[in-house]
Amino acid sequence: MQHDGFKKTTNVDFNGSPLNNYDYGVMAAQRSIDDFKKTMITFDKGGYWTYLTPPTHDSQGKRVLCRDVDCALHLHSISSYRFGPFYTTENSIGIIIGTGNVGDYLSNDPEDINTYMSRDGGLTWYEIGKGSHIYEIGDHGSILVMANDQTSVTHVQYSWDE
Repeated sequence: MQHDGFKKTTNVDFNGSPLNNYDYGVMAAQRSIDDFKKTMITFDKGGYWTYLTPPTHDSQGKRVLCRDVDCALHLHSISSYRFGPFYTTENSIGIIIGTGNVGDYLSNDPEDINTYMSRDGGLTWYEIGKGSHIYEIGDHGSILVMANDQTSVTHVQYSWDE
């Protein structure tokens, strides 16, 4: 499906706010289409699409530098085989967790990937962990659990208050 120079590759609906990954319609020499994926969201059932607003600070409290006009938060989707896809549950209204990066395009470099969460259905985002993680939302969003998914682990992180 063509839409303003983008080819839709993934669609996940979060209670009326679809989140999609698009392949940007321009290719450069020596780069695959995977080098040009961007994540977009709509809050009005597809009438207007926008990029995800990147967080202002990382999980360690450092300011996120996002100077370029095209800079946004991009998340891996169910079509990604290396990193966890963006995720929510029907009973955790507004909570979305995903792995991705801040930049012009979605990165497949593990050094660029961090874990992010939105509490308001994708309007604002927070970095909740450095690196890629696997995650789960329990008890209507009152407990969140995550663990590094790129290495062997002996512990998990959890939150009782988002």
